[in-house]
Amino acid sequence: MIPHVRSLPRRALLLAGAGLLAVSGCGSMGGLPPQAPPVATHQFTTRDVAFDNGDVALAGTLYMPVGVVAAPGVVFGHGSGDVARPNLRFTFEAEGLATRGVACLVFDKRGSGRSSGDWKRSTFQDLAGDLRAAHDFMRGQPGLDSNRIGFRGASQAGWVMPIAAAQAPQPAFMIMISGAMITIGEQIAYESDTALGASDLSAEERQLASALTCQALEFARTGQGGDAYFARVREVSSTRWYRVSPTPGESELWFFEWLRPLLDLDATPYFQALNMPVLAYFGERDTLVPTRVARQRLEALYQGERAQRLTVIEYPGAGHDLRYEDQSGERVLAFDYLNAMAAWIESASAAR
Repeated sequence: MIPHVRSLPRRALLLAGAGLLAVSGCGSMGGLPPQAPPVATHQFTTRDVAFDNGDVALAGTLYMPVGVVAAPGVVFGHGSGDVARPNLRFTFEAEGLATRGVACLVFDKRGSGRSSGDWKRSTFQDLAGDLRAAHDFMRGQPGLDSNRIGFRGASQAGWVMPIAAAQAPQPAFMIMISGAMITIGEQIAYESDTALGASDLSAEERQLASALTCQALEFARTGQGGDAYFARVREVSSTRWYRVSPTPGESELWFFEWLRPLLDLDATPYFQALNMPVLAYFGERDTLVPTRVARQRLEALYQGERAQRLTVIEYPGAGHDLRYEDQSGERVLAFDYLNAMAAWIESASAAR
């Protein structure tokens, strides 16, 4: 049975600040999806590990395939919000890749699980530092090839991973799932417009909701106009259109303070500095990320000789979590998802 992810209210989506959702494991999930059997099956071990990024103590789990000499490895990056190891999408992929001969390091995001720190008071550079610390830790583990360790991350990790990856030594590869390739401000506006477009609101109601989102983003960007914005939220909080696409109220003031330095971050300069292979997954019907725009912007960065470093996979009918509806109406991942990812990791990391 494919994992089922509970629906989140629009407020929670906006508070996620560029998409947590199913990819990063928000909400409860059922059983694991069916997948094609591995080409070569390996047993694997797990052990809890700990490492530091400055004064932030990070806790994780290392998945190690048994019997693999100089295995490649993957550090799992995080989506937004609280993300800890009891996350069935992480477990599903880490166990699946380890079974296929790829070591995986999954760690609790700072401020989540057993990791210290507070992501609400952290920049993307801070989170990128956590990824670098995880990468450095993994490179020192016996049984792994220190030159074949890369990143895998979804949603918000599409901003964080390139920052981390652009630093030396660069990782062996990067796997980006549903990365936006636009600023967070643009992503939030897109998400809001998509939600309003799919609703049964009138044109006037949609315009009112869109105007409130713009007002929220302006407050987040400048720090000005907060009193007027919160007064407007109180005024319209009982309306139907606000319930369809609500924006944060006064109890979420921290969100605006967290978002302010991140709102206009552009990952493009970091991608331009990368020289490792990149695998980018997109869902055709992603309601959080404008897939067509994201693909165009990413592919524009990989022209000429750089084109061979980029692999793009887009799943028809799939959403932000890469699942699509099969003939029975079940939400599923592509049957060969893990085999294909493991094969790409093996090929991309061996080419270094």
